[in-house]
Amino acid sequence: MEGYLADYLIPEVQWESRIRQLDAFGRFLEAVGFSNGELMNFSNIARETGVSIKTVQGYVELLVDMLVGHLVFPFAKSERRQLIVSSPKFYFFDTGLIRFLKGNAPIDSLKGSEAGHAFEHYLFLELLAYKELNHKQIDIKYWRTKTGLEVDFILARGTIAIEAKISSPIERRDIKGIVAFSKEHQPQRSIVVSLEPRKRVMNIDDVKIEVFPIEEFLADLWEGKIIP
Repeated sequence: MEGYLADYLIPEVQWESRIRQLDAFGRFLEAVGFSNGELMNFSNIARETGVSIKTVQGYVELLVDMLVGHLVFPFAKSERRQLIVSSPKFYFFDTGLIRFLKGNAPIDSLKGSEAGHAFEHYLFLELLAYKELNHKQIDIKYWRTKTGLEVDFILARGTIAIEAKISSPIERRDIKGIVAFSKEHQPQRSIVVSLEPRKRVMNIDDVKIEVFPIEEFLADLWEGKIIP
């Protein structure tokens, strides 16, 4: 991964001639690595990087243009809840790059918050790959309220809600976000992708939640059974 940064990413951004301070850009990459998959706080990243907010926004735009990263914007269809509607999330194109930027060793155990973030990131990349390779004209967004309720991925204008949960078994307290979203927006499918061994259905407050093992979900995804 260090070779990728040295041999491709840095020369490419230099060629783009939009990066004049490579040291600052390196600090930016590290800061974004630590906020990968989270709401982007441009002010904090600018402060940590030592450049202006406008420069940080330009760095992000460059990474997106180069397909090194992807922005996921919030889903907002109703004003009944106080939604965070201004901050996108950013995902790098590769989970291994995140580990490198954080200075961490590869994850060897599917436990803990780091593994949970990697699981969500991996699921996003699979959804994105399926969308692009099959030329699906759908959006991938996220949903979050100011009280902290969240759903990782909202697809196709709110008709599909998907939450990544590395815990097993999935319990009611683990999926408050997707239950709340489903009550409010009534998607056609509400799905939790997990490490559980078998598919099952949870019925919570008249909301049907499909709990998938990751392997079965990916099989259905690539067979065209998840995204119409």
